[in-house]
Amino acid sequence: MSPATQTRTCSSCGASESQTLSGSQLAPVLKLTANKLTMKKGQTTTKFKVEEMAAGDSLVSVNSSDKKTLKVSNVKPNGTFRLKALKETGKKKVKLTITLASGATKTVKVTVQSAAVKTTKVKAEKKLTLKAKEKADLKPVITPVTSQDKLNYKSSNTKVATVNAKGVVTAKKPGKAKITIQSGGKKATCAVAVTK
Repeated sequence: MSPATQTRTCSSCGASESQTLSGSQLAPVLKLTANKLTMKKGQTTTKFKVEEMAAGDSLVSVNSSDKKTLKVSNVKPNGTFRLKALKETGKKKVKLTITLASGATKTVKVTVQSAAVKTTKVKAEKKLTLKAKEKADLKPVITPVTSQDKLNYKSSNTKVATVNAKGVVTAKKPGKAKITIQSGGKKATCAVAVTK
């Protein structure tokens, strides 16, 4: 495990000093966008990634236990990488091991199937309060992250609030509206209240 180095620069004089943190000082944090993964044969995704890690930490490697089934590329220190499902796993699952510079590791099981990956859950903000002409970006969480179902948004009252294909809500005039977020057969709703 290589120790992390922290550099500080003085804003007034410009002098910098480096401090080496031992592994025990850097508390490892490794949070992924999912604990398991399902992909369709031929599918490529960058949505599965490291969501959270300690300040100063970085992603060093992502290893597939079967590179002929699941290929890993574009591994970047910020926690992103690309996965490509090459063939079906059947009953066996591919193990994906994610390792950070701090030494923190996590292993996720990946299933590759012939069928399209369907949405099993949609989670979104329950309530939103906006002033007229204000905008808000809905960021629903789709499970699994590799779902191939399209995401659709609909407003129950476009005179009060509209929503575009990217999930941006625009408040029009005071009142109430309900935004329905749908992916496949799953839905979530967000109650929008527009104030003066």
